[in-house]
Amino acid sequence: MEKNQGLLEAIFVNILVTEVHCKYICIVGIFLFNLVLPSFPWNFFPQIRGHWTRG
Repeated sequence: MEKNQGLLEAIFVNILVTEVHCKYICIVGIFLFNLVLPSFPWNFFPQIRGHWTRG
């Protein structure tokens, strides 16, 4: 029974770490995207830029 408990804990921790990792990647990705976007030639397409930045 203790072995199963440890396995469940390991799975839970793994899911939790993966979720946090994904959120971190998303936050960094959005930050970099917004940082780089103004220097992109996409400024000529305000409707695309507005669609992406509006969220």
